[in-house]
Amino acid sequence: MSINDIVVSTTKFSLNGKLYAKLLDCLEGQALKDVVSYSNLRANGLLLFQELVQSYRPKNVPEVIETKTGEFWSHTKHLPNESIDTYYNRFQELLEDLRDADDPISTKSAMHHLIFTLSSEFEPIQHNYCIGNLPAAWQTASWPALLILCRDFLNSVHLK
Repeated sequence: MSINDIVVSTTKFSLNGKLYAKLLDCLEGQALKDVVSYSNLRANGLLLFQELVQSYRPKNVPEVIETKTGEFWSHTKHLPNESIDTYYNRFQELLEDLRDADDPISTKSAMHHLIFTLSSEFEPIQHNYCIGNLPAAWQTASWPALLILCRDFLNSVHLK
């Protein structure tokens, strides 16, 4: 028995239908036409939601993972007018998309990459990283701690 069978066989069938209606309200153009043409999705909000997730944010598609891996290693860069938080969030979203790769990126490698893709203000940190003279706090394996360190460092640079 699949999850879909369980949902359809419960008394929450009307809730599933309401989810379907709400999802349709959010769609427009070709996406709406495509969804309406699938008779197996009618009134089944759970199945429609699963279909939309796979269509618009596919997982385990080798070509998508390859493209995102290339984007991560080659094109990810802290933009000049971008806040640390915005860059961190963009970086984390891309990293999350790569969690399904056959060879996922380790936390240590990802943190190293984040540090070396930050703006030029972070050159002292990058230099200390290269020579193995990074302060202990920067040798963290905690993403939130690294974000706080980046914010604090950038604020200290801008105060000078």
